[in-house]
Amino acid sequence: MENITKEKWDKITKEHIVKAIEEFEKSQKKYPGAKNTFLIYKGDKFPAKTIRGLAFEIANKETLGKDQYSGGKETVKFFERYGFPVEHSGNVIAIKKKSEKAHRKKLNVVSQKNALQKLLQQKFGIIETERKYEWLKTPDPDNPPEEYKNIIKALEEYRNQGGFLKRSHYPSCDFVFEAHKLMFEYDENQHFSQARKISLENYPETIHLCFSKNDWIDHCNKIKAKDNDPIDRDERRAYYDSIRDIEAYKHGYKLVRIKHGDFDWEDNNASAYLDRLLSRTDGQRISDNTQVAEVNNVLPEKKTEGLTISHGTKIGLVSMILNSKETHSIDDHAKIFLDVVNTYKDLDIIVFPGWTLLKNQLALVEKEMKNKNSLIIFEVWDDLFNGEKRHRGYYFNDGVLHDKDIIQIFATSNEINKNKELMRPYLDEINNKRIIEHKGRNICWLICGEINVLRNMQKNNNAVAFRFPEDADLASAFQEIFDKTDIFIDPTHTIMGNQGKLARRREFLSQNKTFCSVSNADTLRDQKLSEKSIQYIYKNGQSLKGTLLESNNRYLLKEYNV
Repeated sequence: MENITKEKWDKITKEHIVKAIEEFEKSQKKYPGAKNTFLIYKGDKFPAKTIRGLAFEIANKETLGKDQYSGGKETVKFFERYGFPVEHSGNVIAIKKKSEKAHRKKLNVVSQKNALQKLLQQKFGIIETERKYEWLKTPDPDNPPEEYKNIIKALEEYRNQGGFLKRSHYPSCDFVFEAHKLMFEYDENQHFSQARKISLENYPETIHLCFSKNDWIDHCNKIKAKDNDPIDRDERRAYYDSIRDIEAYKHGYKLVRIKHGDFDWEDNNASAYLDRLLSRTDGQRISDNTQVAEVNNVLPEKKTEGLTISHGTKIGLVSMILNSKETHSIDDHAKIFLDVVNTYKDLDIIVFPGWTLLKNQLALVEKEMKNKNSLIIFEVWDDLFNGEKRHRGYYFNDGVLHDKDIIQIFATSNEINKNKELMRPYLDEINNKRIIEHKGRNICWLICGEINVLRNMQKNNNAVAFRFPEDADLASAFQEIFDKTDIFIDPTHTIMGNQGKLARRREFLSQNKTFCSVSNADTLRDQKLSEKSIQYIYKNGQSLKGTLLESNNRYLLKEYNV
């Protein structure tokens, strides 16, 4: 690589590389084939040197001759900076991703906010800055609304500071597009403090956010900002941010938060990046000439109590009490099962947790089944598979019982890491047995610890990926399953641990689709039906709250509309 072009090579971002791949796929131009170095992206192989040259051209608006840079190991090293796997001389190199900040210029806050403001004006029209509203103010500290009580209590207990509780203070908003009730907040590092983490962790579930709360908490854990001038500055900032989030939602606005340093807003691809940022918020893309009606659908609309809506697919999640060491603890589950499915026939999907029934209860359940509307997912605890005692999955679809020899393939990340050969038969089983079509929706059935088909990358803020991305064939097979699925279900046997990582996986599996999980309460582990983590439904990366249908000392039933 010539020294005179080094600065220009450093201008390339990951966005430029992805755009280069997209242009390569669309182009009718004949490019030279690769000899032994291929870039791997979404399971497909591309000529690495060619993609590198196209990325240079996109970033710098000039074309390089093929003799001005090299392929082979030099190109492998180039892609190492961006975290793309590369196949070189027949070997797939799983590249350890480095932070783009290592080779990116330090971003100035003022110039970045100015660039973002200019882009927003180009995209949406008239933008107001530092806008204040009569309704956007701190509540009465002596009589705060219910949604603020836990936040206030937690912040006061954090450092025994109460000075942040100012009456009728009016926080301003960075950028507001009033015609479409859109708000944008640009968060610098000082916003990611322990106080902010505490406030986020105490948000009520009924508040729908247009950013990832888990991402913001992760940033707080990593940055750990501190500002003690005045002594309660962190609490004040966290509280005012909470008021912006909560009051914006309550008044029908969509507030998008942008973290400083996540992207260079002076970059040539800033418009495309903003489109992707907003599309991830609600699964839709915004074009530069978006009309009013389209923009209003870009971000989640204000929903009713509990974030439910009055149309779509109605899903019932059933949690039950058991002792994981005693099969007789579910002797009454057949009665519970029939009570639920025959009473709530209007539900489109009913999902029971693992260990639902005993084998000797199955004939009774099939005989007494009256529900011919719902897809009903459940598991038999003490069944047989290939002569071995195993729990097996069954389902009713339109009143007909289906037995497809469905068993759990793996349970933990260690198990699948040590036995990678299990992944291929697992993905084949998903494709052949566990994608169920019901009322025009494809429902994909995972079982308990099989959510470890995904992994969290701790060095990348627990971002989620397929477990073996370096294996192009396996990654492509998983992507095919992901693309065809409308609803992922993952019934578990007992409440799983490490909810932080699991939350990121739920967000991942609900991108432009729905993910649901339901568990038993295991008395052996002192688990209770009232525990928050016993049921989850996510849609477009956001956790939804269900409507309670039944609750007693043996089972819990909630309805979710998606």
